[in-house]
Amino acid sequence: MRLRLQSLGRRQVIALLAAVVLPILGAGLLLQATQSHILIPLPTPGWQAGATECRRDAFAHVPRPDSLDVVSACATVTGTVRRVNVDPVKLEVDILVEPDRDNANYIDPGIQRFMIVKVLPTDQPSVTIPQVDEHASFFGAWVIDRRASAKGTRELYPAWLIRTSAQAPAAPARNILGLKLSAPASVEVGSPLRLSASVRSSTAPDARPLSESRVYLELQPSSGPVTRWVARITDTFGIATFNLASLEVPGTYTVWIHASKGRDYGTVQTEVQIKRR
Repeated sequence: MRLRLQSLGRRQVIALLAAVVLPILGAGLLLQATQSHILIPLPTPGWQAGATECRRDAFAHVPRPDSLDVVSACATVTGTVRRVNVDPVKLEVDILVEPDRDNANYIDPGIQRFMIVKVLPTDQPSVTIPQVDEHASFFGAWVIDRRASAKGTRELYPAWLIRTSAQAPAAPARNILGLKLSAPASVEVGSPLRLSASVRSSTAPDARPLSESRVYLELQPSSGPVTRWVARITDTFGIATFNLASLEVPGTYTVWIHASKGRDYGTVQTEVQIKRR
């Protein structure tokens, strides 16, 4: 082999090496591209003006927004509902939507088959949730969720308006629930932070306790964004209990409680001091 290579000219040797090495490199690059699934930029949904306002803060009340990449703060997508579920941990309504033909290029079929639409607990009293097989228009923020898969899924998260052609005008949301929040005035860093929220049908003295209410807690420092999100369902006595480890940096925190049942909702807040040991 050495003699044959020596007998070849310089250009012939280079050509021979290229013929052997380049196909191997090409196959390796193709395999790597296939495995990593290089993301190709996709079209971005537009915004149907006039139906609702574009939110100034699209991520208000969204848990762990740092894992989301905003593609468009205001977007409108259309399609047919294929599944509706309530997330048992976050109590968000998750909707799988088969996109209309002119919406299909908003998602990568190699990653996801359906558009994903999510409605936050704080928006649910004012949003009409469509039925399976209903066609609807969905309004919200178009994002890439890096938690959902290694490659990220495209979602309308959060969605704050849903319209179907068949639905009757929705009853307005009512801020009538009676809420009471029990919380310690202060706790030490690392000590348990125990809170409970009581939800009643109204603020009247004889209002009945509401079981199966959705209660959403946010913990926010005096300066800065929310650092903790927890969701619970009230028991038969209308009580939701939270047991948190107070691992935050010492300081004053506001505890927000948002509760809802159907179209009725209420909000209450209090301050908790987290102290050094």
